[in-house]
Amino acid sequence: MEELDNPFYDEEVTIDLSKYWHRLTRHWRTIIWWAAGAFILGCIVALCTPRKYTVVSKLAPELSSTAINRLSSLASLVGMSSTILGSTDAVYPMVYPELISSSEFVADLFDVPVTFVEKDDSITVTLYEYMTEHTKKPLLGVLMSVPGAVIDFIKNEEDDAGCDAVDPFHFTKKQGRVVKMLSKSIEATIDKKTLVITLEVTMQDALIAATLSRAVSETLKSYVTRYRVQKAQKDCDYYEKLYSEAQDAYYEALRDYSDYTDSHQGVLMKGYMIESTRLKDEASLRYELYNATAQQLQTARAKVQQETPVFSEIIPPTVPLKSVNSRKTTAIAFGFIGAVLGCGYVFWRYRKEEDLSN
Repeated sequence: MEELDNPFYDEEVTIDLSKYWHRLTRHWRTIIWWAAGAFILGCIVALCTPRKYTVVSKLAPELSSTAINRLSSLASLVGMSSTILGSTDAVYPMVYPELISSSEFVADLFDVPVTFVEKDDSITVTLYEYMTEHTKKPLLGVLMSVPGAVIDFIKNEEDDAGCDAVDPFHFTKKQGRVVKMLSKSIEATIDKKTLVITLEVTMQDALIAATLSRAVSETLKSYVTRYRVQKAQKDCDYYEKLYSEAQDAYYEALRDYSDYTDSHQGVLMKGYMIESTRLKDEASLRYELYNATAQQLQTARAKVQQETPVFSEIIPPTVPLKSVNSRKTTAIAFGFIGAVLGCGYVFWRYRKEEDLSN
């Protein structure tokens, strides 16, 4: 009676699992048909989907300056390395993923030579040629590209395949498609605390995936090096010019002094002594300038070497042995989903029959 008077008392709901199990076993043929159909569809999808191989590599960049101690606690609060706050670089490690995904960076990879095997023949082409002529599209991609191809045919638009010049400011239609495909194939992430860069490159050929991963690393190094060194290199070139001019001026003054003293040997006139002293002082001054520019040049060269960044490969790229999209797994997954859908269809049909009987 106390339970009946309690407004918060809910009547227990019992579920007869044996009834549902009996229902499934009675319609097992229907479930098998659904699973078999889905499995066959999965086999078709798996066979029509090209294999993909992923290469993972990790880089650790060297920063240009040390941390600011008083801001280290603030950096830890936001989950960022304190070395970033002390860096004066515009291209610091946190923007490397954005740099790698940029169109100009991807376009610089077009001329990378790649090698693959086709019909027992080893073929070497550029990455651009491989992406446009030797990559395979999945079944879904082929079906989705049909409407666009029909529209292009109706509009009578000609493909711009004959255009070889690459302008990152204005890509052609074909070049834009390749840039988009490569951008999806290259993924870069960075750990905010350790600043370790993780590169993931996915391609349809294992050797090409490893080759492209190494090319991305080298291109990133050249980009960062070009930025970090360009100012120091300009200073070095300027001091090279000053050094060359000072050297020529010193040698010229030395020759003038030497020629004058050789041509006036044994002369004790006052005017000769004054002119000789002047030429000697002039040579000494130009030597001091020559020596100073030589020291500045050496400092500038050391600065260029100091500003050259260093990347340590923690995990170098290697050729993967297995593809990331297993055809067997795809077929089994489709079969399992088909079995689940078959069970749902059985319950739905039984509920419908119950509603009609009532």
